[in-house]
Amino acid sequence: MKQQINPSDWNEAKGCAKSKSDELRRFNSYLEEVRAKLVRHYQQLRLGDEGINADMVKQAFLNYDKPVEQHSLMWLIGHHNEIMKTVLVPGTMKNYRTTESYLQLFIKKHYGTNDVLLRKLAFEFITGFEHYVRTQPLKEHDQCTNNGTMKHMERLKKIMK
Repeated sequence: MKQQINPSDWNEAKGCAKSKSDELRRFNSYLEEVRAKLVRHYQQLRLGDEGINADMVKQAFLNYDKPVEQHSLMWLIGHHNEIMKTVLVPGTMKNYRTTESYLQLFIKKHYGTNDVLLRKLAFEFITGFEHYVRTQPLKEHDQCTNNGTMKHMERLKKIMK
């Protein structure tokens, strides 16, 4: 953080600086930004199975752009779609968004969360997702055929490369 203020300018009850000047208001904004990042890192770590401690959150915060192993599947899909939206035709992007919808529903149903870390993906995830696409239609009475299922699997594989 490397930010300091005079102890007399600190409001202990509110956990922030007293807003007497523009400088202190900027400090409070910076402090809120840091708190938000810490919460984000904590939530990312909670996606994993292992226990979480303060040192893990601190390391994630200090190495914000470094730990690729902390990236999640939904982050990767969003990143892929953002990059590819100017390259791929709208119909193809629609197909990627459909695959994304299937993945969101699958993760929610089988993992009870909104996302999963990339390093946690295993063979069971892939086979479970394939089975889910085959048996759980997005629209009622519109089940995926084998070809449709394989297209979703191909898109997932392409995103993961």
